[in-house]
Amino acid sequence: MNSTSHTPESKFPFGSGPNATNNRTLYLTLLASACLGFVLILTLYAVTAPNPVSSRVAFGIFLSLLPAVGAFVVLKFTKRLVSWRGAVFIYIALFVLLAVIQAVGRKIPIHS
Repeated sequence: MNSTSHTPESKFPFGSGPNATNNRTLYLTLLASACLGFVLILTLYAVTAPNPVSSRVAFGIFLSLLPAVGAFVVLKFTKRLVSWRGAVFIYIALFVLLAVIQAVGRKIPIHS
C-alpha cells in the first residue's frame, strides 16, 4: 500500500483545493484573458497588414471571446476546481486551437 496520499486535484497541475475559484474570480480571469487576446490579435494585425486595424475589430472580438466562452463552459460543465492559472491555461489552449483552425480553414478553397 502506498503511504502517500494523492488527491484528484494533484493530477491536474493547475488545480487547487475546494473553492479554487469563485464565479467572480473566474469571470474576471476570463475577461482579462479575452482582453489580452484581443490586444494581441490587433497588435499582430497592425504589424503585419497594410489595412487599417479598424477593419479587423469584429474578427478580434470573435477570436478572443469565443475561447473565453469555451473555457467557461468547460469549467462549469466539468465542475473542475481550478485556480485562475488553470482557467488561463484552458483559455490559451482554446485560443491557440481556434487560431490554428481559422488559419487552416482560410486555406481551404470555397469555389472550384
